[in-house]
Amino acid sequence: MTPSPIPGKISNVAAKSKTSPAEQVVERHGALVVDLCETVLWDQSHAQQAYHWISKQLRKSKEAFEVHERSWVLQIACSRIQEIDARHKIQLTPSEQIELDSASNPVSRRERFRYYFHRLTTEQRILLTLRERHKVPYSEIGAALGIPIDSLKILRQQALRTIEDWIWEGK
Repeated sequence: MTPSPIPGKISNVAAKSKTSPAEQVVERHGALVVDLCETVLWDQSHAQQAYHWISKQLRKSKEAFEVHERSWVLQIACSRIQEIDARHKIQLTPSEQIELDSASNPVSRRERFRYYFHRLTTEQRILLTLRERHKVPYSEIGAALGIPIDSLKILRQQALRTIEDWIWEGK
């Protein structure tokens, strides 16, 4: 049994070697899944819930995926993250939105990047996290999200342009 993470921070999951193929999959991709959950989901408890469910699903698997293992892991992770985000979508209140948009200084708007990032769609946040932070190829992201590669490239450009507009133009 894998040790439980320290409450409030799922990044502190201790790695413990196991021999089962399913446990090895969790160990190999756990850090990526943890970061994806923490980055895309607003609330730490939702990220923790998502990670535990995903790792449980991976451990239940009797199949060993060698060629497309990371794509398979990402597909399970992205699906669960999208479900949780849809159920617990955090919306800024109108006053928070006005405060965020009324900051006249682009530097102060850059400091609020997390708020702008979470205004993007779940798919855009997943895409940017996997592509920009983890350098995951479009083919694997496309397989995980069920989106064609060319559409992913357009979605990425739209997300980056949207964030740029929000930061520099204060919209």
